[in-house]
Amino acid sequence: MPFTLLPDGVDRDVLVKEFVLPVIGVPSDQVIDILPANQFQRDCMNSTTEPFGLQYAYMDIQPHISWEKLVSSCRKAVQSFEGMRSQFVKNGNDYYQVTLRDAPLLVEEISTTEQMTKFCNEYCLNDPRKAVIGDITTKLTLVHIGRSRRRVIMRISHAQYDGWCTEQVFRALEATYNDEDLLPTPPFSQLLHHRSL
Repeated sequence: MPFTLLPDGVDRDVLVKEFVLPVIGVPSDQVIDILPANQFQRDCMNSTTEPFGLQYAYMDIQPHISWEKLVSSCRKAVQSFEGMRSQFVKNGNDYYQVTLRDAPLLVEEISTTEQMTKFCNEYCLNDPRKAVIGDITTKLTLVHIGRSRRRVIMRISHAQYDGWCTEQVFRALEATYNDEDLLPTPPFSQLLHHRSL
């Protein structure tokens, strides 16, 4: 049940009104659950070397692959994972994972004349769009050299997909691109509840 994992004494309405909506900036009907962050997620949030546990994966794509369809497929894949439809907020020393009904996805396109691998490695190390509390962490970037060489970089937060693996995320992306049905994924709250036992 939504909101049932909140600690005793935490008023859901106050949390949403005073700490969630002002930070995330979505209508209240977009908030479908709030979960207390587990220890792993708190460690990700507090990490100075790898904030948010951001992971970057990239793949070369052939010229016949449609960028527009890939973006649309990525949106559908992200939407299918409850954990990836979430953003984090902080209340005092406590972090909460706010699950949204619809997840926005950051998308950008970059053209470069540099060597592809060198450029992508530097881009991931010095990502110009840093993740901050209350912001979207999942991002899709298309890097291209001219019209023939294209590489997609996908940024996801380990704090969001903990309990699954990137392979499942990419399988979902492949399935949506090929117009295949997605297998349902368990609610993220179920994973957190299981870990708390």
